[in-house]
Amino acid sequence: MKIIVTTAALATFLAVDSRADLAYSAPGMFLAKKVTGQSISETEDLGMYWKYTVEGIKWQLVAATPLDGFVATNGNLLGSNGNSSFQGQSHLSITVNGTNVVAGETLYCGKIGESRSEDVDFTTPIVFHSNDKVNISVNFEQSTNMTGDSESYAVVKGKGLKEPPGPEGEINAVLGSDDHCLVSWKISRSEGIYRTIELDVVPVVFTTVSRDNKGHGNNEDSVDSNNTGNACSAWLDSGKITQAIADDNVMLTEDLDEGRRK
Repeated sequence: MKIIVTTAALATFLAVDSRADLAYSAPGMFLAKKVTGQSISETEDLGMYWKYTVEGIKWQLVAATPLDGFVATNGNLLGSNGNSSFQGQSHLSITVNGTNVVAGETLYCGKIGESRSEDVDFTTPIVFHSNDKVNISVNFEQSTNMTGDSESYAVVKGKGLKEPPGPEGEINAVLGSDDHCLVSWKISRSEGIYRTIELDVVPVVFTTVSRDNKGHGNNEDSVDSNNTGNACSAWLDSGKITQAIADDNVMLTEDLDEGRRK
């Protein structure tokens, strides 16, 4: 019995049935699968992905019992008559969205237990990516003249993102001239995609209700030239000024005695 560690989003383990001819998995498959037959063509439609990356492949083809033949006590493969030698053959191909990741690899064998395998991490991963998402399908093909080669498997290594990763970034705003605000916005994603946007924004300014200086405030000319309020009466009642000063201010309609407030 052999355990296969898949590279699907959820790592799974598959105890291969001795009757299976091929076990396979790919990123996005919840479970590894096993199939039987001398001519296998299995397509896994994995759905829509924002980004799907093939980082490598791992496969193995193993000699098994000849179809309608025998295995001698010494392990040699024999034909149907039990006397003639038999050359086992097993061929494997894997495509992802029509792109070959394993192209026609072949095992030739004459003895049980012989095998051929490969475990490769691509220097340049194969990436399928679209902001509008792309449908991913993986096809596994094996043809063989043997049966019960339960140690044969095919694994696509990599990862898949169905949705864009959450953004991380910052916004810096500096108030410029003419009440315009220059905003610098940098946003990044965990996959190494960066976008910088420069915006010229007119800010919304919230202010208090304006005053027309007809209360107790002072104008820039040091006097309340428009003050028609009750300042004189209030100051007179509180004993701050004399009646003479109050009369003087009323006649001139100016507060000559308050001066500019700093």
